[in-house]
Amino acid sequence: MGCIKTLDNIAKLVYFILMIRKIEIHEFSDSIRFTIHGRNSRGDYVHTRYAYSLKEFNAILKNELAEARSLGLEPQIKRSGEGKFGGITYKNLHLLKQAS
Repeated sequence: MGCIKTLDNIAKLVYFILMIRKIEIHEFSDSIRFTIHGRNSRGDYVHTRYAYSLKEFNAILKNELAEARSLGLEPQIKRSGEGKFGGITYKNLHLLKQAS
């Protein structure tokens, strides 16, 4: 009985695997919004995450890139509102993307 329940949970997890295709980063003066566009077995999927510090920004970006790369994907990154939050430059973003 426990084995069947575990297999059922694994099947649900596999069903909802998100394939990340694009990450949009928008800077506000007090936060950074990540809009992640992907596709799962049910169709297109969008979810949003927020960072309120550069530490959170780095962690979210690395997490999303690692998740996409674990599926063999390299998501497109698009930015808007550059410079409003401060501290993030294109040079830094490029290095972060390579390091992840």
